[in-house]
Amino acid sequence: MSDLIKREGMDLVAKSITGWLKGFIFLFGVYLVLHSHETPGGGFAGGIIIACAFILFTLAEGQHAGMKLLSKTVAAQLASVGALIFLAATVAGACREGAFFRDFLGAGHAGIRSFFEKNAIYIYDLALALVVSMLIYVVFSVTSAVHVTVKDGKRRMLRQRRS
Repeated sequence: MSDLIKREGMDLVAKSITGWLKGFIFLFGVYLVLHSHETPGGGFAGGIIIACAFILFTLAEGQHAGMKLLSKTVAAQLASVGALIFLAATVAGACREGAFFRDFLGAGHAGIRSFFEKNAIYIYDLALALVVSMLIYVVFSVTSAVHVTVKDGKRRMLRQRRS
């Protein structure tokens, strides 16, 4: 089985190119999230691109290497943390300013306010990017573990066995 794991994934050229590209793709996704107040994009688009970096690595290196980098369980937990951060920021805006999605950082927090430029949009975008990227990766991981085969006109679903 260890010989099968070594041969898992794509060929050497694809693995080499992926090794170079995955970092740039990940950084571009982070750039979109952090500069969402100035440019088109934001948490959703940045999260999709971040997920693409993990998916590209998993496709090139194989499912076992992808699960070592980021398992489905950890990805689901990170998505839950992102959702809780988003919910907490939304409720904080509702409690402090009287409406959802308001700037709850307000006056009196000069250090935080200067970092976030008087705006809570960074918190919303970071949380949204975390939720979107991890959920897309979980969906990819789950669907890539199931294979549908057709034999004699009958469909069968086969799950890959993990060692």
